[in-house]
Amino acid sequence: MYLPVAPEPFDPKRYPKKQLKRLGVEGTARFLTCSCFHKLPLFNNDKIKDRFVQHLGKVLLRQPHVRLISWVVMPDHVHLIVFPELPDAIPSFLKRLKHPFSRQVLNRWQKLNASVLPRLRDKSGEHHFWQSGGGYDRNVIGDELIEKICYMHKNPIERGLAKTTVEWKWSSARTYFNPDDLAGPPIAFDLVPDHRGDLI
Repeated sequence: MYLPVAPEPFDPKRYPKKQLKRLGVEGTARFLTCSCFHKLPLFNNDKIKDRFVQHLGKVLLRQPHVRLISWVVMPDHVHLIVFPELPDAIPSFLKRLKHPFSRQVLNRWQKLNASVLPRLRDKSGEHHFWQSGGGYDRNVIGDELIEKICYMHKNPIERGLAKTTVEWKWSSARTYFNPDDLAGPPIAFDLVPDHRGDLI
């Protein structure tokens, strides 16, 4: 006869909280998503989108071992595809990308006593721009690179924000359409297979 065994009391020390592990595969691109706190549309303001794009360009200049393949800024998140030339380049890149930008925007909103601030406060009373937990990070291998670039560039169309990919100002689609367009950070086209016409 089977006698069920009473479960042991739950001990949180035996089950540490999971952390996002960034396990890169050498020689592959990375698809990164940084979401706004509680998925709020904190990028609705065009000036904030512009400021983020400028900040992204500055961070890339200071992080030459991270090369940009594509990007898009959406109302409630940012997608990036980057190629790290060093194994541990991504954590440093994301820290320099997210933390200073968050401080700048939150400090500005606090000075203005912006109405959104109460929605950005966690249980301890601290304000956040980015969603905690590290975001989304995965390796992009083979033909998936083309698929992800297309997905990113079409994101504004799917959300009803633009009728064409190049109409959305805050995306690398315009640079793919015209490599001389300096509206955003430089793209590492040497890392992209020759499908440029299909990527816009």
